[in-house]
Amino acid sequence: MRFVYEDSIPDDAISRTVKEVVETINPLKYFDLSHRNSNGYDSVNMLQCVLLAFGYVSLRKLASLCRYDIRFQFIMDGQTPSHMAFHRFIHDDLKMPIEEIFYDLNRYFEKNDTIDRTEQFFIDRSGCHLYAYEIRLL
Repeated sequence: MRFVYEDSIPDDAISRTVKEVVETINPLKYFDLSHRNSNGYDSVNMLQCVLLAFGYVSLRKLASLCRYDIRFQFIMDGQTPSHMAFHRFIHDDLKMPIEEIFYDLNRYFEKNDTIDRTEQFFIDRSGCHLYAYEIRLL
């Protein structure tokens, strides 16, 4: 019996969001796979993992997350690339730096944002206190 990662990840999990957004924006425009053989890891899944961990972890930690973290296992469908596989993907397969791809995703979120900015709510009321403090100073 094979473990189904799809059932283990909540609908509002960040890994599910990254997966859906990357699949929506045509990720093939970021890859140059002309020199690659056919037995590598799926490039879209690799990109999703790198974006999910962007700015937080080393390549060794990213490889470890694919082995032990359910969010990364969900994205990679149980495959466990090594840190060298991620290194080759980032340096050989991507057409542009990962930072530019991340900014491209941020632009996508800004364009497709459905949050009404006038109805922001602060759980700890820090925004309300700050606003009240600013009024008293004026």
